[in-house]
Amino acid sequence: MKKNIAMKGLVFAALLAANTSCSAKLLDYAEGKKVSEGLAFKLASEIEGGFSFGDYVTGDEDYYVCTGIGTCTDAYVVVPSTYNGKAVKAIGDQAFTSKNAPEVKGITLPNSVEAIGSLAFRNWDTSYEYIHANGIRCYGDGSLTATQEDTYVASQSAVYLASMSFFHGKEGASTKLWLPKTIKTIGASVFLDTSYTTILYEGSAEDWNKITFESGEFDAQLQFEYNVAFPGKAA
Repeated sequence: MKKNIAMKGLVFAALLAANTSCSAKLLDYAEGKKVSEGLAFKLASEIEGGFSFGDYVTGDEDYYVCTGIGTCTDAYVVVPSTYNGKAVKAIGDQAFTSKNAPEVKGITLPNSVEAIGSLAFRNWDTSYEYIHANGIRCYGDGSLTATQEDTYVASQSAVYLASMSFFHGKEGASTKLWLPKTIKTIGASVFLDTSYTTILYEGSAEDWNKITFESGEFDAQLQFEYNVAFPGKAA
């Protein structure tokens, strides 16, 4: 009898641990931060042709896309998770390029943001100090080059890196890129003319080889470190 009770206790503990692990809340960089005012938004349903990477946004309800800096004067932008009662789930094409938002130095996105559009954070002049986001499922074409951090930590939710999404890093930009094992597909020329030299991958080499590469193979000469745990932390 005692043995059966002990075994049941061990099984219960194992199930509890597994359930806790599965339901662990992802770090949200924007949590507790004062959101920026004056940013521009548009309902996805009102964007002609739809949001460019809308297939990676979950849910059937309409949502807002942050389309740019608007009248906001913050150098360090914090995008809200909701606007006018609806979730903010995406960053629009060219929303925060160095041409459209030249005074911006750093950007924080809430976990509600699941996709960023083409050239969303393209910086022609320098690198942003940081772009903190942990809910992004899709990095759009040319959406993000690199930051001034030694290691750029990609979203733990990422499943797709579109073509050239991390291309053309500036001098002094990140040299290491952490990627989660949730990634399923990587586009062509993602690391064209990049500042990155090393990929820190959460999974194993076997996991990496299961990723689909749209160009047929991984087309960059970078070093790899495998089984690297999520290094992100709130700023």
